[in-house]
Amino acid sequence: MPPKKIWKRIPPCKAHRILEDMFKKGLISPDALPHKTFELDREFMEFSLPVFRGVFNELKCKYGLGLEANQSGASGVSGSSADVSGSTTKRSRPSDPENVSEEEDMDANVVSKNQPVLMSVYKDPDTEEEKLCVLVTMPGGVSHVKFEVVGTGPGSNVAKVTYDWPPISFDIPAIFKEEIDAKQIPSCHPLILSLKNDLQFHRDSIDSTPRGEIELTLPISVQTATSSIEHKGVTSNDGTMVLVAHLMAYQNSYTVKQKCTTVEFKKC
Repeated sequence: MPPKKIWKRIPPCKAHRILEDMFKKGLISPDALPHKTFELDREFMEFSLPVFRGVFNELKCKYGLGLEANQSGASGVSGSSADVSGSTTKRSRPSDPENVSEEEDMDANVVSKNQPVLMSVYKDPDTEEEKLCVLVTMPGGVSHVKFEVVGTGPGSNVAKVTYDWPPISFDIPAIFKEEIDAKQIPSCHPLILSLKNDLQFHRDSIDSTPRGEIELTLPISVQTATSSIEHKGVTSNDGTMVLVAHLMAYQNSYTVKQKCTTVEFKKC
């Protein structure tokens, strides 16, 4: 099977122009699913579904459809906990890593359930503003953790956490040091060589550190402005790291109180 094409935004490829035009013309409803839209045009099928899904969600936030679907389906939420850990990844490894899109990771089939991620909506008692608290327990030994809300518009319901893999996770000889030292396997064993070779599908170069990513679908739409996002990291005595983020809820014209838009004039 030939490798999938690379989805380009700048300049936009034909598939990107078609998909964005569909959003502009209102041909995609707020509750439209990526895999259903994927089947609407043969040009989309030149790319993998995971790549298409990422661009679809990005454009959905850009044109505000993510906000509409979220507000219609999550109205009246005062406190909730959402499980974002039930994700399935199904991707095939291409024969030529040079033709792999940056957005398409080469994981084997992976199913994750009930991961240590908590999200809860609450109202700030001081400001009466609706906020979202996100708690993400990170894999052990990761570093350079980053948290960001994805989207170019004023609001989004997608966030992501990126991080460097723990050094031991891609130091293959170190993982099998006990077996090598005991002369059970040589350092050039096919198992070790195969694992080292497969790292090329997870990092940019032989001397770079692989980066992991956790994508979160938020229970409400939140503001994307940097000033509206607060986050910190907490490390327990046993070394467990938990990312804590507080996000401001996105407000539409109905939920904004009149006193917040009223201009008061005072005599000078």
